[in-house]
Amino acid sequence: RFLSNWFGIDVTGPIALHVPAKRYLCAVDEGYHDGLSAASVRSLEVQGGAFTRSEAEAFEQLRGAMDSVELRRWDDLGKAPGAPTPSLSVFRDLIVEYLGRRAEPDPSIAVG
Repeated sequence: RFLSNWFGIDVTGPIALHVPAKRYLCAVDEGYHDGLSAASVRSLEVQGGAFTRSEAEAFEQLRGAMDSVELRRWDDLGKAPGAPTPSLSVFRDLIVEYLGRRAEPDPSIAVG
Protein backbone atom coordinates (compact mmCIF):
# COMPACT_ATOMS: atom_id res chain seq x y z
CA ARG A 1 0.00 0.00 0.00
CA PHE A 2 2.83 2.38 0.83
CA LEU A 3 4.44 1.98 -2.58
CA SER A 4 1.12 2.60 -4.33
CA ASN A 5 1.49 6.25 -3.29
CA TRP A 6 4.13 6.57 -6.01
CA PHE A 7 3.97 3.46 -8.18
CA GLY A 8 1.25 2.00 -10.35
CA ILE A 9 -0.13 -1.52 -10.42
CA ASP A 10 2.60 -2.57 -12.86
CA VAL A 11 5.05 -2.25 -9.95
CA THR A 12 2.91 -2.90 -6.90
CA GLY A 13 0.91 -5.83 -8.29
CA PRO A 14 3.83 -8.27 -8.57
CA ILE A 15 5.10 -7.16 -5.16
CA ALA A 16 1.70 -7.83 -3.60
CA LEU A 17 1.77 -11.33 -5.09
CA HIS A 18 5.23 -12.18 -3.73
CA VAL A 19 4.00 -14.81 -1.25
CA PRO A 20 1.46 -16.37 -3.62
CA ALA A 21 4.25 -16.56 -6.22
CA LYS A 22 6.31 -18.67 -3.79
CA ARG A 23 3.35 -20.94 -3.13
CA TYR A 24 2.79 -21.22 -6.90
CA LEU A 25 6.41 -22.04 -7.67
CA CYS A 26 6.42 -24.74 -4.99
CA ALA A 27 3.41 -26.27 -6.72
CA VAL A 28 4.62 -26.16 -10.32
CA ASP A 29 8.43 -26.40 -10.07
CA GLU A 30 9.56 -29.60 -8.39
CA GLY A 31 13.00 -28.24 -7.51
CA TYR A 32 11.88 -24.85 -6.24
CA HIS A 33 11.03 -26.00 -2.72
CA ASP A 34 14.42 -27.68 -2.37
CA GLY A 35 16.16 -24.37 -3.00
CA LEU A 36 14.33 -22.48 -0.25
CA SER A 37 16.15 -21.50 2.90
CA ALA A 38 15.07 -23.08 6.18
CA ALA A 39 13.38 -19.81 7.17
CA SER A 40 11.51 -19.66 3.86
CA VAL A 41 10.34 -23.26 4.27
CA ARG A 42 8.98 -22.37 7.73
CA SER A 43 7.23 -19.26 6.44
CA LEU A 44 5.79 -21.25 3.53
CA GLU A 45 3.99 -23.50 5.99
CA VAL A 46 2.55 -20.48 7.83
CA GLN A 47 1.54 -18.98 4.47
CA GLY A 48 -0.49 -22.06 3.54
CA GLY A 49 2.05 -24.31 1.82
CA ALA A 50 2.29 -25.05 -1.87
CA PHE A 51 -0.80 -24.30 -3.92
CA THR A 52 -3.11 -27.09 -4.93
CA ARG A 53 -3.59 -27.57 -8.67
CA SER A 54 -6.80 -25.52 -8.62
CA GLU A 55 -5.16 -22.73 -6.58
CA ALA A 56 -2.25 -22.65 -9.04
CA GLU A 57 -4.65 -22.41 -11.97
CA ALA A 58 -6.55 -19.58 -10.29
CA PHE A 59 -3.27 -17.78 -9.52
CA GLU A 60 -2.26 -17.97 -13.20
CA GLN A 61 -5.37 -15.95 -14.08
CA LEU A 62 -4.47 -13.02 -11.82
CA ARG A 63 -3.23 -9.80 -13.34
CA GLY A 64 0.54 -9.66 -12.82
CA ALA A 65 0.84 -13.28 -11.71
CA MET A 66 3.63 -14.21 -14.10
CA ASP A 67 5.38 -10.91 -13.39
CA SER A 68 5.31 -11.82 -9.69
CA VAL A 69 6.84 -15.23 -10.49
CA GLU A 70 9.63 -13.51 -12.42
CA LEU A 71 10.13 -11.05 -9.53
CA ARG A 72 10.29 -13.96 -7.10
CA ARG A 73 13.00 -15.64 -9.17
CA TRP A 74 14.98 -12.39 -9.35
CA ASP A 75 14.64 -12.06 -5.58
CA ASP A 76 15.99 -15.58 -5.15
CA LEU A 77 18.99 -14.80 -7.38
CA GLY A 78 19.76 -11.77 -5.22
CA LYS A 79 20.17 -14.03 -2.18
CA ALA A 80 23.02 -16.01 -3.74
CA PRO A 81 26.24 -15.55 -1.78
CA GLY A 82 28.67 -13.42 -3.76
CA ALA A 83 26.04 -12.20 -6.21
CA PRO A 84 26.93 -8.76 -7.54
CA THR A 85 24.91 -5.97 -5.99
CA PRO A 86 24.50 -2.69 -7.87
CA SER A 87 24.99 0.47 -5.87
CA LEU A 88 22.00 2.24 -4.36
CA SER A 89 22.44 5.05 -6.90
CA VAL A 90 21.59 2.62 -9.72
CA PHE A 91 18.24 1.86 -8.11
CA ARG A 92 17.64 5.52 -7.26
CA ASP A 93 18.19 6.48 -10.91
CA LEU A 94 15.76 3.78 -12.08
CA ILE A 95 13.12 4.98 -9.62
CA VAL A 96 13.55 8.61 -10.66
CA GLU A 97 13.27 7.61 -14.32
CA TYR A 98 10.12 5.58 -13.65
CA LEU A 99 8.49 8.35 -11.64
CA GLY A 100 9.41 10.88 -14.34
CA ARG A 101 7.68 8.79 -17.00
CA ARG A 102 4.56 8.56 -14.84
CA ALA A 103 4.53 12.34 -14.40
CA GLU A 104 4.67 13.06 -18.14
CA PRO A 105 1.30 13.95 -19.67
CA ASP A 106 -0.28 11.34 -21.91
CA PRO A 107 -0.13 12.79 -25.46
CA SER A 108 -3.26 10.85 -26.44
CA ILE A 109 -5.37 12.85 -23.98
CA ALA A 110 -6.64 16.18 -25.30
CA VAL A 111 -6.21 19.09 -22.91
CA GLY A 112 -8.52 22.10 -22.87
